[in-house]
This record gives sequence, structure tokens and C-alpha cells, in this order.
Amino acid sequence: MRSIFLLMSLSVLGACGDNADNSVAAVSQISAATPKPTKCTITSNSIGDIALGNTIAQVRLGHPQAVLTPLKDNEDVAFTSIKITPEIEIFAYTENTNTANANNSETNPITYLSTASRVCKTADGVHPDMLLADAEQVYGAVQQIIMSEADAAQTAEFDEQPPELSFQIDDSGAFDLTDKSLPKITTDYQDGAKIKSIAVMNLPAEDATNTAQ
Repeated sequence: MRSIFLLMSLSVLGACGDNADNSVAAVSQISAATPKPTKCTITSNSIGDIALGNTIAQVRLGHPQAVLTPLKDNEDVAFTSIKITPEIEIFAYTENTNTANANNSETNPITYLSTASRVCKTADGVHPDMLLADAEQVYGAVQQIIMSEADAAQTAEFDEQPPELSFQIDDSGAFDLTDKSLPKITTDYQDGAKIKSIAVMNLPAEDATNTAQ
């Protein structure tokens, strides 16, 4: 009887051991399948780890999990949406991405990147969806807000911002509606104005030289 009890006990312990091993294996598989959090830092030449000068082909290779979608803007210029994670989406324009050269966009260098994802931040913590007033605490006062002639997009410039960055706001600039001149420029904005997106671009050679000095 005692031998039978001992055998039953060993069987139970063995089963428990198997279950424990299976549980550990399952947790390991879940951990491996769960994507690591992606940090999205905006620098003078990159957003996330996508840099100016990279090609779309390189992005595909470096981010096999990303969803890349070719799109066109209001001026019929081709660009690519790069969705790294559900929270991080980056838009990339490349050289010669007009309609005639759209087929070469995979191998042309990226010259312009932008994002409206709030998890993407500059080194100073400025990010899309941030109040313009809060951004002024970081980059100084708004120097001017310009309304684009092409698509009426509004871009804010700060006194002390990195020159390579561009900050589009949520159409909350306070413009003189009686002034018909273009482009429209103001330094005023409505309460609650926010940064809509942040872009990184190559500076013209002359501007880059002045910045270096």
C-alpha cells in the first residue's frame, strides 16, 4: 500500500513538473512574440531610426514588421506612409517622387520625414499634440506662423528651434482675414493651439553653412 502511494505521489509531482515546464515555455513564447517597445526620437536628421538619406528599400529591410503604403499628397507628389507600430507612423518623401519618377521611389534617398504621432519626441521633449504655449517654454517665443499658399497648412517657427525641424500646427493661427496677401504671416495664435506634426528635412546648402557657423 505504501509503495502504491509513493508511486502515485511521484506521478503527481511529475505531472506538476511537466505543467510548470509547459508554462515556462508558453511564457517564453509569448515574450518572444511580443514586440519590444519602439522609442521614437526626433533628431535633426531622423525620426525614430529612419534617417534622411535612407531609401524606402532600406526601411523595408530594417523594419520587416512595418506596413508601408504609397500615397500622394494634394499636389500629386508621391510619398510613403511607414507604420512602425500602431502608435508610430512616419511619412517619407524621396527625391524625384513626382508622377514621372514614382517607380524609382524605392531606391531614391529620403529627403523629408514627418510624423503626427505624439509618442515621437525631440530631445527636448517637444512632440505632436503638444500645446504651442508649452513648446514656447522649450524653443522660445513663436517667431512667426506662416499659412502655405498651396494647401493653407500653417507652420510655426520658434526663436530657438533646431533649424532642420518644421512644426505644423492645427490651423489655429490668428490671421487677419481682411489681408488678402499671400503667404499669410502672423505671430498670434488661438488658445489651445497645438502642434499637429513635426518634420525633418535637408537644409539648402547655404542655410546649412550658416547653421554650422
